[in-house]
Amino acid sequence: MRMPAFSTLLLGVTLAFIACGTTATHAQSLRIVQTATNPATGSSYLLFEADTWTACQDDSILYGGNLVTVNDLAENDWIKATFPVVDTWIGLNDVAVEGVYEWISGQTSTFTDWAAGEPNDSGDYIYFWVAGSPTSAWDDTTVAGGGDNFGLCEIEPCGVTPPTGITGATVGADLELTFTNNGPYPGGIDVYRDGFFLITIADPAATSFLDMGVPCAGVYEYILRASDGAGCTAFSDNVAILHGVCTPPTSLSASDVGGAVELTWDNGGTVYTSIEILRGGVVIDTLVGSPSTYTDTPPPGVHQYEVTGSDMVAIPCCIATSTPAGIVFELTDVIWRAEGVGLVQSADLLEQALIALGRSPVVVDDLASCFCLAGASLDVPLWACLGTWPNHYCLSAADADVLVARMEAGGNIFIEGGDIWGFCAATSFRDVDGVDGLAADGNVIADGDDSFTAMIGAAHDNLDLVGLDAAYTQDQTGSDWTDRLTPTGSSGLYPPDLAGSNAAEIWLNDTTGGAPAYATGIYYVGEVPFGRVIAQSWEIGGYGGDLEALTQLYLGAFGGPIGDPPFKRGDANNDGGFDISDPVFVLAALFIPASPAPVCTDSADANDDGGVDISDAVYSLGALFIAGSPSTPAPGSSACGIDPTPDAIDCAEYTGCP
Repeated sequence: MRMPAFSTLLLGVTLAFIACGTTATHAQSLRIVQTATNPATGSSYLLFEADTWTACQDDSILYGGNLVTVNDLAENDWIKATFPVVDTWIGLNDVAVEGVYEWISGQTSTFTDWAAGEPNDSGDYIYFWVAGSPTSAWDDTTVAGGGDNFGLCEIEPCGVTPPTGITGATVGADLELTFTNNGPYPGGIDVYRDGFFLITIADPAATSFLDMGVPCAGVYEYILRASDGAGCTAFSDNVAILHGVCTPPTSLSASDVGGAVELTWDNGGTVYTSIEILRGGVVIDTLVGSPSTYTDTPPPGVHQYEVTGSDMVAIPCCIATSTPAGIVFELTDVIWRAEGVGLVQSADLLEQALIALGRSPVVVDDLASCFCLAGASLDVPLWACLGTWPNHYCLSAADADVLVARMEAGGNIFIEGGDIWGFCAATSFRDVDGVDGLAADGNVIADGDDSFTAMIGAAHDNLDLVGLDAAYTQDQTGSDWTDRLTPTGSSGLYPPDLAGSNAAEIWLNDTTGGAPAYATGIYYVGEVPFGRVIAQSWEIGGYGGDLEALTQLYLGAFGGPIGDPPFKRGDANNDGGFDISDPVFVLAALFIPASPAPVCTDSADANDDGGVDISDAVYSLGALFIAGSPSTPAPGSSACGIDPTPDAIDCAEYTGCP
């Protein structure tokens, strides 16, 4: 929006204001987030909360300044180092004449720090655009198009040195500030608490202030603004003061007690008026008095708890929070999402598949900082999704140590990535992953050649992937360097990995069309006490077959429930078809003594309600003979498939599928 008349008027008012030296009022509209004095120039800088350029300039005028004028590189660098926030308004604009940039202060600085491609004529107001720490540069935008940005006000030095050395202490229910008076200040000292004006100290020689209205315990930000009474002011740097904090609850622990989490802690003799229970930083309950236990029923997952004790009767009242305690609660799987953004998002698709199988996975973005494995049962598989170049992740030494410790203790690991073996540096995990070549033996694993576009399944030990051949959607089409893997111990050149030599290929490149033959998946069955590893050099999210069925087979290999074999819904008599004989079979099993029962209960459950009763026979008759009636739920009555519905019944055996 073009506003030349407004800009001209605003600039004139600003210059007149500076010339007259008008004393600012306290009718501020924006909170002051931070203050600082530039030692090189003596100017005071105020950082306002996010708002429009106009609102930030209005408050700048109120305090006797303007949105900042950046005069040189040194000031530019000092601003970026001192106020490291995203998107900050400065005083430059081209409101009056498009393309002619002027500082709202009226100064004539010619220094600029435009970002690449800027200014691009997208608006009239300029802001620091943080493109990525520590780099930032200038961009032009409209007030509306740019949204609300922080505003940086500059108040030039005029002879007043603000108070320094501000400290604070709790005195009874109040908070007392002490400071060095660098005046005296004939215009008094304005006190700001948490960014807003609080009161004026009239005594020009004051060195202390007793804040009698401070709320209950907490951390409060104070700023002092000194005035000479003739329009010259200066702001102190903001300082955080701790007030009225009592002894927090200690020894917080979280335990799984049969479907619930029991919290216990020690109040240390402190009598609180209330206790707040926090899960994930959010208050979930408030207890009266000073209890020291609490029972929570959270959803399955990784949870972090804190308890906050409050004493609202004592003088001063006080609030204090315990150190956190974490728990892994009824968790079935940990998915480590280390992959970058690409065409295939394996972690998300894997999470969906596990949930569809009735499991309760948690997705974490950083393995080393998560206590999810330390507190998880060894029955909980770790699924490491590390991505494909250039959006891949290479294991660090700390990551590898976590994986090795898990596998050595008997935990099971799925790990995938396009460059984990052929490109990334070897780590200690190389010694237990089932892929040929220990970390220190110098074995170079062959990088791929972008020919992996379809796969052929194989079988090893208790994992049978024969018949699960499928196309593969590459994460980086045209540059998907799929590592070529060799099972440990098979080359004869290198000793087997530390968990033995029971490893074999489970996925092979489809050589149709002349593509080279190589393995892209290895299944490693470690000797006791080691766990098992499924290593594949492609992303599971790109698997073109039934991802739920594949995930279920992987779980079965890891010792989890393999679940039902493929079957046809409605085929109660297990003859491979769906006809009137199936509801007749169900009715006989229900009501005629000595009649055979369904071998595959899931196939007899025609309406997929988790049980077998007369309603299944009725449902089957409707599907067969009444037009418009619903067909049998997935996997259906004509195609074989895995039961997608978690329930208490199963399919012990089904022979009707090829």
